Amino acid sequence: MSRRLKFISFNVRSIQSGFLTLKEYVVDCAVDVLGLSETWLTPDIDSSSVFINDFNVVRADRNSRGGGVAFYVRNGIAFKILHSNITAVLEELWISVKVNQRKYCLAIVYRPPSANVLDCFHQLTESLTNLSLDNDYAVVMGDFNINVLVNDGRSEMLNCFLESFDLSQLVKEPTRITSNSQTAIDLLMVSSADIISGYEVVDVDGISDHLALIFYVDASEISNLCKLRTYLIKKHKDMSEIHISQKWFLITYHIIVISIGHSQKYNKVDLDLQKI
Repeated sequence: MSRRLKFISFNVRSIQSGFLTLKEYVVDCAVDVLGLSETWLTPDIDSSSVFINDFNVVRADRNSRGGGVAFYVRNGIAFKILHSNITAVLEELWISVKVNQRKYCLAIVYRPPSANVLDCFHQLTESLTNLSLDNDYAVVMGDFNINVLVNDGRSEMLNCFLESFDLSQLVKEPTRITSNSQTAIDLLMVSSADIISGYEVVDVDGISDHLALIFYVDASEISNLCKLRTYLIKKHKDMSEIHISQKWFLITYHIIVISIGHSQKYNKVDLDLQKI
């Protein structure tokens, strides 16, 4: 059976302030999975206040104002919660969605602008390494506050992280537009670009100064053939150096081989980022 899942990743900058508009938009565009960053929800706010018909909501809140991430998953889509972690450097929520025997490891994340970028990728590396086990594909979305339209130390560290897992980052246009800047900080990373059958960046009036990222995941039935991918082809303990923002970092790559397909598993990757 042919099946396309429709996703939206969106920094809403307070879900409650524009909730009625968001709710109407989600229903009208027939989304399957909605990932939200900067929900600005706290544990004392009941989920009934942000309920959307025919959806299950999963939240990871800050105890203080700001931040927070959440997923809305349409009823009828099998999913389970894998992990949530709210720290000073990265706020993350992970779920696994199963469609047509394929399992997709999904993450919605938010990195505060002042958070240490290196520490952020340390945390994300640990999560992705552990949580991608027993899943066929990985999709990481959210606001990283790293502008991929400029070449600087932050974007270099991002590229290093992408290379270490052989992830593709698909967003190439601005996702936040203000009176004096245009930045691409809301990102989409996938373990295989082949599963993305299209994406667009859309302005949703009345909610946020961020744009919404809409993308489609090919969730067709699996063929009998499983595709083997070698994600890191550097030899064990091979080392390379990059210069980032006047500081040197040492990146140690270990081999990882990942089988993509039904009943395949990820082997563990060790990405060691060390400041010299």
